[in-house]
Formats: sequence, structure tokens, C-alpha cells
Amino acid sequence: MREAKRRAIVLLIGALIVGGCSGGDDAAGDSPADDIATTDEDPDGDTDGGGDGDDGDNGDDGDDDGSTTISEPIGTVDHGPLTTPIPAVEPVTMYTVGDSDSDGDGESGDGDGSIEAGEELLPPSDLLEVVQLGVEAGSFSEAEGIARALDGLSGRGVPTPGLGLGDAIEPGLTGLTRRGADLLREGDLDDDDRTMLEDALRVFMPTQELLDAISSPAPGPTAGFANASFSTQTSPLAPIEIIRQDCFDVVATGVTSDSDVATGDECFHYVEQIVDGHELRVYYSSTWQTDPDRLALVDVALDGVVTSVGVYADLATVGPINAVFSLADNGTALAQQTEVAPGATCSLTLFPAASTGSMDVFRQTVAHEVFHCVQDWSFTTEGYETHKWWLEGSAEYFSNVVYPAVNDEHGRTWEFDANSLDKNITQMSYE
Repeated sequence: MREAKRRAIVLLIGALIVGGCSGGDDAAGDSPADDIATTDEDPDGDTDGGGDGDDGDNGDDGDDDGSTTISEPIGTVDHGPLTTPIPAVEPVTMYTVGDSDSDGDGESGDGDGSIEAGEELLPPSDLLEVVQLGVEAGSFSEAEGIARALDGLSGRGVPTPGLGLGDAIEPGLTGLTRRGADLLREGDLDDDDRTMLEDALRVFMPTQELLDAISSPAPGPTAGFANASFSTQTSPLAPIEIIRQDCFDVVATGVTSDSDVATGDECFHYVEQIVDGHELRVYYSSTWQTDPDRLALVDVALDGVVTSVGVYADLATVGPINAVFSLADNGTALAQQTEVAPGATCSLTLFPAASTGSMDVFRQTVAHEVFHCVQDWSFTTEGYETHKWWLEGSAEYFSNVVYPAVNDEHGRTWEFDANSLDKNITQMSYE
């Protein structure tokens, strides 16, 4: 009887996955694995580790013709190949109904509604799980694995095969940075691992002092599109180029001087809004100032931060936020939040890849990251592995409280259905 009950549950899960409960493309006949890259942090499934730049003219912000001089990302950190490869993920049994396109040939199945079992590859939920697989295999230490993953994603270093955007359902940058902070706090690292991890994390947490040194208020209005809905957008914006090398180097090293960035040639402009006495800022590349499409992206980001704080202020503690658009376009990751002490300014990293998908989904992604700030301001969150189930789960939930009509969180339904067969809730994260 117990086995029959389990079989019935499995069949029901299979029907739910294909029946469109996820709100994604599966109802149209794709298997869940087809949507692995289509998450809030990976809208287009591109595994590009960064765009190509110009010839590296670091001193000029623009040419006489008004065009922007672009240079390559720092890209000088190469940790070398792994001596022991990260083990491949074993397939798990997934279930589809007979009238779905289970064989992927573009045609429906036999139409009898029967349940069919098939082997599908279910990758780790995020890159932190990939790192853990690598540690178990002896491929690297945990600190080295996190540093390799972060360097590849931020554009600071050369991506390590096996630790890229296509190796997990989503990057999970917040998890990587939080676990990295845990390791630094625990103090059990050797000097090489500590230095490697500190360097990798620095890109995601520019200090206020550094931002003040290389930024200035927006010199003019932005695009004024913050209240527009982009959910019907059919074609993405053109890819955003890598920003000036000198600015990227300053952020990556955390060191600036008068000779690094000249006055009037700042790396960032920022827009801000004061909510309940708290400064909410969005920093963006100064080279975007003449690009209305990019300025519209800035407006959407500020709207997401302000709206989220307005909703969360009725529920919990809120504070100041700096949301900084990354100076490197790593391909697909959308955003991450850096762990913050209660009362301190919370740092969000926003990636230009946000322009490749729905702006409404980007707003909900911003709301997810802002709720991580609320968690740090209000609760004990240290120890990501212990808390990730409610840190990520509640951030997904409350992002929909802010934007109840967007429903991007529905895309995680199939992942929960699959993992719930052999995982406790406290072993999960986003799903």
C-alpha cells in the first residue's frame, strides 16, 4: 500500500509538471529540463562569460564623435585547469504525460494521457551546490571553488569549466557571496585561499567611500520609464558592452586615487530617492547617460528598489540601499545581494543582462534581492547553508507580495516537485 501511494504521488507530480502549474513553457510541451536556464537570474540561457571590448584605451571616456571607448574586462585572473574534474550529475527519473512532446521532436505524443517515465538530467539548483560536488571530489577547496565561480561570473577572471552559468539551474550569486563571507568569518582558511576569496568578493561589495570617490549625481534626467510595463517586450535590447578598463580595475581592487579616475570623468552616475529617511540609490555607468534604453533600465531598477522598500517597511525593518549596475556584462546573471550588518547600507549588484528579458521580471528580481536586505536587517542570517531554505524561499515569496501579477516564482514549481521526492525542505533553497 505504501509503494502504491508513493507511485500515485509520483504520477501526480508528473502531471503537475506538464500541466502548466509552473506557469512556464512546460505546458507547451517542453520538459522541465528545457527551462533550466530560464530563471530570474538567467533569462536567456546564454553562457557567455563576458563580452568583447575595444583595444583597451583606458584613459578616454569618449571619442570626439561622441562614441564611447570600450575596453576589455580585467580578465587577468586565471586559476588554471582543475586537476580533478567536478563529477557529472546523475540523471533522475522524471515523469511526463503521453500527450506531451516528451521526445522533443516538436510533435505531441500518443495522446492517451498516459504517464511515461524518462531519464532527465536535473542539475544542481545553483553553483554553490556545484562547488560542494567539486569539494567532495577533491577538485578544490570550498574557498577556491567559490572564488573560481565568482571570478568567472563577475568578469574579473577566466571562467572555470564546470563552474559556469550552464552548470546549474541558476547562478545563485547571493548564495556564493554569503557562503564566502561565512568562510572568511570562520577563520580556518590558509593565506592563499583567504586572499583568493577576498579578491573575488570585493567586486560585489564596493564600499561607500569608493563609490563616493568614483561617482557623481546623474547630470540630467533619466528616461522616465519607471512606471511602464515591459512585460510585453518581444525583442531584447542590444547587448551592453564592457565598460572602461580603468573603472573596472578600480572596483575590482577596491583602491582609488586622484590619478585613477579624473574629476569629471567618473565611473558612475547615480539616481536616488529618500524613503522614510533612507537613501535608496542606483549607480550606473557614466557612459549610459546618452543611451535612453539603458537609462530606462536604471529607472526600472530604482522603481523596483523604492516600491519594494515601501511594501517591506510595513512588515519589517528597512534601511539604506546601494544598487550598483556591474561594470562587466557576464552574460546572464541578473542580480545578487551582499550580506550586511543590521542598520548598515545594503549592497545589491545588478547585471546588464537584465535588458535581455521582461522588465517586470527584473522588477521582481530586484524585490527578491531587497528582501535579502530586510532579512539581514531583521534576523540572524549568518550560516548560509543552515538558513538558505528560508532565506531564498521567503525572498521568492515576498518578491511576489511586491509584484503579485508578475508570478516569476511559478517557474520554480517543477524544481520543487522533482526535489521533494528525496530532499527535505531544509535542504532546498529557491524552490
